[in-house]
Amino acid sequence: MQNIGELIAAWDQGRDLTAVPGLEQVVTGFWSDEISTTTSPADLSPFAGPAGLDAAITRLHDIGVIERQDAGRYKVPSPRLLNSLRELVSSGLPVDAVLAMGEQLGSSVDTLAVRLIGGLADAVLAGHVPGCPQRE
Repeated sequence: MQNIGELIAAWDQGRDLTAVPGLEQVVTGFWSDEISTTTSPADLSPFAGPAGLDAAITRLHDIGVIERQDAGRYKVPSPRLLNSLRELVSSGLPVDAVLAMGEQLGSSVDTLAVRLIGGLADAVLAGHVPGCPQRE
């Protein structure tokens, strides 16, 4: 985020603070020390399940566990999440149930992130953070 003025302007204009460019990266950067990796379809084979590997890859992509890079390569923003899901499948849980859990987790994290960003912005702009100007 280039400057706090963007955040204050968004607040004053009644805009959704989650839409301020870079705010989410600044806030989430404090909590995340993960380094993304890449993977191949072969590495995703444990998720194949009854619907097949292509369907599993599509679903993993749709819920944000992987991102398409190029032919045969996928970015994994959170290797911990992918490995956790893989371990659940390896422990015998049905693939569909594990992917449903991944989907619910992603949705919950998004909701919490929005609340965290909103709460942080409210605290900063209300002057509850030392050194930050109070909102009029």
